Amino acid sequence: MKYLLRTASFAKTFPEASTFDSNEYVEKVKTLVVLTKLRNSSQCARAITFKQFDKFKAKNVLKLMLRFRDYHLATVMIEQLNMKQYISMVYDDWCQCLIRHASPQISESELQRMLEDKFNKLKIKIAEE
Repeated sequence: MKYLLRTASFAKTFPEASTFDSNEYVEKVKTLVVLTKLRNSSQCARAITFKQFDKFKAKNVLKLMLRFRDYHLATVMIEQLNMKQYISMVYDDWCQCLIRHASPQISESELQRMLEDKFNKLKIKIAEE
């Protein structure tokens, strides 16, 4: 990340200010961060190029992450790519998975507390929009 920021500051000196769009550069860097995390994921490791990601669409990559139950990476992707409209889909899938696969050692009250904590986090994230 530091290398990308140094490169950007160096590259800004050469083009004219009217032709350099810093917002576009920031979006590309955020996408590259997501692709790097996707490549290094322990649950859903996929090495895809920027073009493949663009063609496959971010929503479909998000669905792939949910299929492999990589909820942390899904929330990182949502935050990095500003896709807040899909955060409830991730939490919904997480809750369904938790209920389906909860071990018998987890009491009903503990399960309820875990779900309430996640929904409170979701409420805060949605309010930030």
